[in-house]
Formats: sequence, C-alpha cells, structure tokens
Amino acid sequence: MVHVLGVSMPRSGHHLFERILQNTLQDQIRYCEFYEQGCCKSIPCKSETKIAAHEATIFMQKSHDFEFTDPLTVAGTYRVIQYRSPVPRALSNYELHLKSGPEDSLRTFRDFLVNEALYSERFYKKWLAIRSPEMLLVSYEELTSHPLKVILDFFEHIDMPVDLETVTKAVAKSVAVRLGKTAFAQSNIYSHRYANSPVLAKFEELVIQNCPGYYPVRYFSASNSPESLIGLIFRARKAIDEGDHVTAISCAEAASKQDPQDALVKRILRRAGARSITS
Repeated sequence: MVHVLGVSMPRSGHHLFERILQNTLQDQIRYCEFYEQGCCKSIPCKSETKIAAHEATIFMQKSHDFEFTDPLTVAGTYRVIQYRSPVPRALSNYELHLKSGPEDSLRTFRDFLVNEALYSERFYKKWLAIRSPEMLLVSYEELTSHPLKVILDFFEHIDMPVDLETVTKAVAKSVAVRLGKTAFAQSNIYSHRYANSPVLAKFEELVIQNCPGYYPVRYFSASNSPESLIGLIFRARKAIDEGDHVTAISCAEAASKQDPQDALVKRILRRAGARSITS
C-alpha cells in the first residue's frame, strides 16, 4: 500500500484533489480526514482499523499542520503539499470562519487576517521554502486550471501506473457542473465586500514580504504595510512568538497610538509586557 501524507493550507483545494483520486481509484483508496472524531491524530496513522482492515492501493492522510508539529519526512511515505495565493484563500477561509459564530465586521476581518498572515508565513517556511523533490507541491491555481496534469503528476510522483482514460473521466466527474456552476471555480476577489478595504491589500503585501521566493497571484498594490495597524499587530504577535519582547512592545505601543481603544492591541500590549517582565 502507498501511504500519502497530505498537508494543505485550508481552502486550497484539498477536497477537489481527494475527490479526483476517489473517482479514479474507487475502492482502491482509503482516506483519513484527520480532524474527524475518534481519529488517532498521528502522522503516520496508527489506526490498524483504517490501514490494515481495508485492502487498498493508496492510503491518504489529510492535515493542515495548524500546530506545525507534523514531521517533515516519514520513511516509506509520500508528501503532497497544497497551497493557494493568500487573498482568495483568506477570503474563503474567513467566510468559513464566520459560520462558527463571530460577528462579521471589519475589525473581526482584520484580526482574522493577522492570524492568516502568521499561519501563511510559518507554513511557507516549513513546507514551501525548501522545495524538496521528495515533496509534490500543488497550487490551488494549477489544480483548478489543469486538474488532469496535476493528478498525472501525482501518480508519477508516487511511481504508480494509471490509465489516462480513467483519470480523464474521474477529473470530468469531479469538476462537473452543478446548479449552473463548476465545482471549485475561481472566485471574483474584487466583488467581496472587503475588497476595497486597505487592510486586505496590506495583508497580501505582508504575506508576500515575509515569504521570500513565494510568487502567488497578486491582486492589489500596497505600500508601507509593516507600519500600518495590521502590520504592527502582525509584527508584535510574531515577535511575542519568537521571544523578542523589545520588538513586541515597540510594535504594540505603535499600534496603540494608531488605535488606543482596539481590544486586540490592548491584549497584545498586556501579553508583551507580561512576558517581558517574566523573562
């Protein structure tokens, strides 16, 4: 059995990728959602029920590596890394986030984007910057534009022969038109209600600046993002995580001058100050 470890940014087309594989291999693939109830949460999977009790050609695990604890390499497995340009991914993930209950507001959106920028940078540095030939990198943009090529690249990556006609039919079935819309179509970024907000453009610039060598599809132009409110909050949060308390306090204080009443800035100030005192 071929063991595939998938790690993906949320909203980067993982389910489209998995759906095409399911339609290609039928009962010859076993899939682990990882976040489902009762999952062993181990990489590689330790569940004998999932692995041994089902005869399959491929066993695939999903992970977003939110805690960044997934091992980079695991002997006898293959890695598939899925990612997406920051703006459309963040917008899609934000709409999913709202379903968990928070009130939709520009401030909620900005705070969410800070978390997205921090996650994007760490994901990039761990999974994308090394560009190891042992890892198959799949962008959402390529997957949705050229799904057949991506899936054929995958089977070549795991050194598994596959019938071209079978894969072609599986791709067609997976992206079939539903209710007048194709599955996983590219979204219109500029029609989003926050598209004209400077915070979105500055978020995009922050991600690109902090991920050197990462060239996603870019939608906006922005300048001086590190000194903007979202930039200062991002830098303060990052500095706290890295134990740089001087920078954390400096950025948090600068952010407070821009918006003294901001609740998140107040929390960051307290957090940075507390850590500075106890360090």
